[in-house]
Amino acid sequence: MNGTLGIEKDLHRQQNRVDEKSRAVQAKADIYNDNPADAAKQLAEAVNSLEIVTRGKKQADPQAPINEVAGRIRELRLEISLGRKGSTAKLDDIHKELDLVFGQ
Repeated sequence: MNGTLGIEKDLHRQQNRVDEKSRAVQAKADIYNDNPADAAKQLAEAVNSLEIVTRGKKQADPQAPINEVAGRIRELRLEISLGRKGSTAKLDDIHKELDLVFGQ
């Protein structure tokens, strides 16, 4: 039974990783297409997915990298919401951080 639960958790974790990267790619496309409202929406959904990943975890250390990435996404979303041009380089950095966090 524990093996099945472990596999299910890994599957959900990988699905969240794919979802967050997908949202970040879509946000990047929205920035290129000068659609900041949709970019901000995609980034908000990415943060929500990251928060779901951290729910139910009792150890603080494994959550720290996820919380850092979520914070960077929130900052970028705020910049975009305020009408500042969102940096695609920042989104690239977020992609790399997601890979590092979920690659562990």
